[in-house]
Amino acid sequence: MRVATVLLLAGAASAQSYCDNTYTGCRPAGERMYTPYPNSPVIGKEFSLLIVGCNMPTTGGGSVNRDYVIVPGDVPCESVNVDSLPGDCKLNSDTLELTKRIPAVCKTTGWLCTNCAELAHSDSDRMSTTAITKIIYDETSATPDAGGELVPLRLCRQSIGYDAAGNQTRVWNALMAHDREVSRRSDTMSLSVNMVVRGAAEINAAPDLQPEGSCCDGLKLGDACLPLIVFILLWLLMAALLGLLAYMCHKNQTDVDAERNNQQFTDFGNDKELQDLAQEPQDDDDI
Repeated sequence: MRVATVLLLAGAASAQSYCDNTYTGCRPAGERMYTPYPNSPVIGKEFSLLIVGCNMPTTGGGSVNRDYVIVPGDVPCESVNVDSLPGDCKLNSDTLELTKRIPAVCKTTGWLCTNCAELAHSDSDRMSTTAITKIIYDETSATPDAGGELVPLRLCRQSIGYDAAGNQTRVWNALMAHDREVSRRSDTMSLSVNMVVRGAAEINAAPDLQPEGSCCDGLKLGDACLPLIVFILLWLLMAALLGLLAYMCHKNQTDVDAERNNQQFTDFGNDKELQDLAQEPQDDDDI
């Protein structure tokens, strides 16, 4: 019983997020989603783009060492060619703290942000928020939606792809936007694009950012990974079986004691010497 209890406690202690190396941060590396802040992109109003990511690389100057292309909402990211962008549409780390007023020449092509995003927040597990701040679209630099205010846009990030020959190459893919209801800070509706929350970045996205090793959210048994919920159910089942075994042992011991007592009384009734002693005349004590 004690040995089984010790084994259960030891198993419970090991049923935790386990990695086969020393890295304990979030996985996989890369961007998760983005959202505008504090309001949606509106003609003539300053806003920022917040990008939630994991284990994002930074430069010595405090910027995030990543390239992003912000294109109009009707332009697919797969068609992005940064080499063909006008020079005025290429922003770098020099504009990190400056107001990014998008020029009219970028209206149809979009603009490139190379190291122009700063690391706004980072948790102990390396989940972070990257911010492209102080963005302003003028009437000449964007085509608003049917309402005449919102600027439909799409944020593109680099990931791994393959060409026709099967060779690995860099491609541009759309980063999913965070879909939410109108917040109290926003005076307009949310982005005029199809927004779907991505739970995690693509596993092949930015492999240079991905730490080595694999994780197991549960119990690591050699190369196998037992999910935590399955382990908990097995632990509860084992505890129930131990409780049933303890009850059966206790009940069996109680039955044995009762049988022993009954046997003693039966032996008393069959003991010849005790019966003769009980039949001998006894002297009455005078009071």
